[in-house]
Amino acid sequence: MPLHEEHYRTSAFDGSEANPSAGGLPGAVQYEGFGTGRCNCTFQHPYPYAFGPRLGFAYMVTPKTVFRGGWGLVYGAPDATQYQGESTSPIDVGYNTLNFSSPSFGVANTVLENGFNFTPAQLYSAALSPGAVPVAGTVANFPSPWFDPQGARPSRINTWNLTVQRQITPNLLAEVAYVGNRGVWELSGDPYSMELNNINALSLQRIASFGLDPTNAADQALLMSTYASGAPQAAGFQVPYAGFPTGLTLAQGLRPYPQFDSIYSMFSPLGKSWYDALQSKLTTRFSHGLQMLTTFTWAKSFLEGGDYRGRYVPINDSFSKANNKDLSPEDIPFMLSIAFTYQIPTPAALHSNRFTRGVFGGWQLGGIEGIQSGNPIQAPGSNNNLSNLTFESTNVDKVPGVSPYLINPNSHFDPNTASVLNPAAWVDVPQGTWGTAAAFYNNYRSQRTHDEEANLQKTFKLGERVNFQVRMEFFNLFNRVSLAYWALQSYNIAVPQSVPVNGFGNTTGAYANPPRTGQLVGRITF
Repeated sequence: MPLHEEHYRTSAFDGSEANPSAGGLPGAVQYEGFGTGRCNCTFQHPYPYAFGPRLGFAYMVTPKTVFRGGWGLVYGAPDATQYQGESTSPIDVGYNTLNFSSPSFGVANTVLENGFNFTPAQLYSAALSPGAVPVAGTVANFPSPWFDPQGARPSRINTWNLTVQRQITPNLLAEVAYVGNRGVWELSGDPYSMELNNINALSLQRIASFGLDPTNAADQALLMSTYASGAPQAAGFQVPYAGFPTGLTLAQGLRPYPQFDSIYSMFSPLGKSWYDALQSKLTTRFSHGLQMLTTFTWAKSFLEGGDYRGRYVPINDSFSKANNKDLSPEDIPFMLSIAFTYQIPTPAALHSNRFTRGVFGGWQLGGIEGIQSGNPIQAPGSNNNLSNLTFESTNVDKVPGVSPYLINPNSHFDPNTASVLNPAAWVDVPQGTWGTAAAFYNNYRSQRTHDEEANLQKTFKLGERVNFQVRMEFFNLFNRVSLAYWALQSYNIAVPQSVPVNGFGNTTGAYANPPRTGQLVGRITF
C-alpha cells in the first residue's frame, strides 16, 4: 500500500482543474483526501496483480552433463510506498503554516505546557484553494509535483536463464549460462524528476501549432523575447492571463501550463530495462592443495528512462520516448574474476620435528583477481538554445569516424597534465533542433578496473577446544590507480586545457579505489 500523511494533508498538481489565480487556465493545486475542497480520492493506488510465478527444470543429458533452465516474474518494491509530505507549506502538503509570535518584548510566544492554541479555521482557512499558486505577478517555480496514479505499481522483471553444466574431470566443473531479463514499470529517473514525464515542456509540435519554426532565427528570437518588450503582442500573441509576469518570454507563455515553471512528475513507472549475458564458470575442487573458481561474463544492458542505483539515462526529447532506449550507465560488457585458495605444502625436511611442522606447516594462500570494463561516459550536452525554447536540454551530435579519445584511458598518463577525451569527436547541434547523439556509447568508456587481493592464513591449535587463527590480508595488491570521473563530460566542448581544472576531458583527481593497504588479523575461537 502506498503510504500517505495521516489525515491526507497532501497536495499535488492537477492538470485538469481550473486555476483561479491564473485566469481559470487548467493546472491547479489538488488536495488529497475526502471532504469539501478535496479530491475525494487518494493520489496513488495499490496494484493488486503482482503475481510472481516461477518455473525451473533440470535434465541430465548424460551422467556428466546437466541442462538447466528457469523463468520467473520478479517484483521490486514500489517507490511510492515512502511518505509524500516533506514540508509544512500549503504548496507541498496542503495545510497552512501557523506562526506563533510574541505579543510583546520579553513575553514568550508559546508556553509548551499549555500547548499550541489554534482553531481548525486557522489551520485550513486558505490551504484548500486550487489557486494557492501562483502568487499574483509570479510564475510558481517547481509547484506541488504531479503524483503518478500508477506510482504504487511495483517494477516487474521478466527473467530467464538456460544453463549447461559439464563435469570435465572428477575435480573440474564447467558451466555456461545465458541469462536474460526485461524490466518494466521501473522508476523513470529519480523520484523528484521530470524525465520521461516532463509535463510542462514545450514540444516542437506545440510550437509549430502556433505557426512558429524553432529552427528559424526570427522565430527563435520571438520565442525568447519577453512580453515586456512588446514583440509577442506585435506578432499576435497576448499574455496567457491577467497577472502573468511580462518579464517572462513568449516560450513560457506557450507552455501547457504557463502559470508554472517545471513540474515534477513523481514515481512515474515508465522506465524499462534490458539485460542479456553469457555467464561462464570454471570450478576446480581441491586438487594437489589448490581450489580455484573462474568466472567470465559477457553482457549488455540498456535502459529507457529507468534508474539504476541512482544513475539514469538522460532524456533526449521526452516526447519521443521510444528514442530514449540507451546503454545503461552501469553497462559492463566484460567481467573476469579468478579466485583461488592454495594449501602450501610443508617441506619434507620439517615433517620430523613437531615444532617446525606446527609453525611452518598448514599455511593457506588465497587471492582474487578481478578485471572489468569501464563504465560508459556520458556524451556531452549541447550548448544550443533548445532549453530556452522547449525547456528541455539535448545532446550534441557525434562526428563519424573520429575517436572520442585523445589518449587511451587504459594507458599510462599523468592525470595532472593530460586530457583524455577528444572534443573534436562532438559537434554542437543547430539552434532549435534536437541532437542525435546517444547518451552513452559502447566505445566511450572510462578506464577498465582491476582488483587484486590476497591473504595468507594459518590456524594454530592451542588446546583441544581452543584455536588461534592468524591472517594477513592485502588489498589493491599492485597499488593500481583508477580515476573516478572525467570532468565536465556533459558541458563545454572546448580545446582541452593543459591543467585539469575545467577543461573538457580532464579528470577530477578523485580516485575510485583506495591505495594499497594491508592488515593483520588474529582470531581466537574456543
